[in-house]
Amino acid sequence: RKARRLYIDGASPPRENGLDRWSPAYWAARRAGADRSMSCVARRAARRWQEVSGAPAFWYVWENDPFARYPDPTVGPLGQPLKIGGCWPCPGATHGSDLPFLFEKERAYADDANVDLAAAYQAMFRNLIFNSDPNKWKGLIFASYGNTSGSLASAWPQAPAAGMVFEAGKIRSVADLRSVECDMFDAAQK
Repeated sequence: RKARRLYIDGASPPRENGLDRWSPAYWAARRAGADRSMSCVARRAARRWQEVSGAPAFWYVWENDPFARYPDPTVGPLGQPLKIGGCWPCPGATHGSDLPFLFEKERAYADDANVDLAAAYQAMFRNLIFNSDPNKWKGLIFASYGNTSGSLASAWPQAPAAGMVFEAGKIRSVADLRSVECDMFDAAQK
């Protein structure tokens, strides 16, 4: 019931670039699989790193839909056995779909929201590499009003308090990012 509530009820499949050609069940399976094998693993690793080392840890989820249309899914002849397997490239945000935003110049993107996403993503990862903190840059601090008190706070908070969501036009920190989903998977593994 919990998985259905998290991944099917109220969830809507992406609509851009032909991604609506896949069923809600497909998207529910993709999201659940990605959380179980990627997002929750990253969340656990960040928390464990901070717990064991005492060093700050940061984690994120890439939610940006691709801006190029995916090819139509292949349909075999009627009466042929159904082939179930992986896909590559899979529709939607996939492992590695953030790399063009990290390594390419901002001018490679067609709209301002994707240009801003690339600029913020590159700056924060540069800061993380050079300063061990994505919020610190040459004596300045990246901050946002994204908290409940209305005061300025670090744009990308440390784990375990929050995680960062990178999506064009909606870059944001989220308190307890994916906690309900990951707690469900963690409990199932016990």
